[in-house]
Amino acid sequence: YRDINALKRELDSLQSLQTIANNNVKVLKSDPSLENDLNNLKKEAGQKISLKNVFFVVNATFIQSKSYPDLDQFAVYLIKNKDLYVEIGGHTNGLCDDNFCNELSNKRAKSVMDYIITKGVPASRVSYKGYGKTQNIAENNTEEGRKQNQRVEITITKVQ
Repeated sequence: YRDINALKRELDSLQSLQTIANNNVKVLKSDPSLENDLNNLKKEAGQKISLKNVFFVVNATFIQSKSYPDLDQFAVYLIKNKDLYVEIGGHTNGLCDDNFCNELSNKRAKSVMDYIITKGVPASRVSYKGYGKTQNIAENNTEEGRKQNQRVEITITKVQ
């Protein structure tokens, strides 16, 4: 029953997003700080970078279109750096129960991985994992803290 309601919410949200996108077509640009972060990223296992501008529909796995420029830029970075293997880590805030947070973060990380693969990054170089609310980096008692916790983090797993 819960899965059916969650799917209905995701479908309703997707329809809303499509309507908004069709009415507000514009070119989105990636965040210049991401390019700087990627250029300064040490190419060694264990290095992490947070993709600050990746957004999802609330309580769903649909990536919002305003996330595409940064995801595209990250895909280009991976395509140019063929020696890097990465894990896409999904993180949530602490407001939901453990099982929901774990499942949501895992599915969101997979959504990002699937998107990156559609841009030409070989699937063999990308993995994903949901961490739920186990690795919070801020307090959940403020909106800003919750935003910091619900993030997509990339970890270099191997350099070949």
